Amino acid sequence: LNIRVISLAYGTDSLQASDVDPLAHAVEAAWRAGIVVIVSAGNSGGFLTQPSDSKGLMQPARDPWVIAVGATDTNGTPTYSDDRLAGFSNLGDGDNNEKRNPEVVAPGRSIVSLRVPGGYVDETYAATGAVDDRMFRGSGTSQAAAVVAGAAALIVQQRPTITPDQVKRLLQITATP
Repeated sequence: LNIRVISLAYGTDSLQASDVDPLAHAVEAAWRAGIVVIVSAGNSGGFLTQPSDSKGLMQPARDPWVIAVGATDTNGTPTYSDDRLAGFSNLGDGDNNEKRNPEVVAPGRSIVSLRVPGGYVDETYAATGAVDDRMFRGSGTSQAAAVVAGAAALIVQQRPTITPDQVKRLLQITATP
């Protein structure tokens, strides 16, 4: 099918390390097959402060083979100067050494996308999220992961022989700090 990019908009609080977790095994298999795997970081908010804290990256975002994505709040403006990390976004442990943090962040607050009438989110949040019959305004690292997946797909389209590792590095070095 020539699938080159997948976006995973979910996570689990699995206590298993990435090297033994079955979901991590699956995303690593996809990565090794040449598929860029974009994963939402989670929506518990903040940095991991203790081993039992749920604010660290969700699994499979903890897996170092994938591109873990946190969310920003653009404050509804097109400029970067007022952007900030979204309060709900999991940020990892905040350590830049051997620990795991998102590789990139992207807009994830009040993102307008297609509505799924009758779906859980639509039924639960219709009063606050429905824009019209077709569109819904949602927030989360899942929305941010979709933005990054779109960027990754454009990169792969432009550079068909690029590897997942090269896509990850390109996204990191070209991101606005």
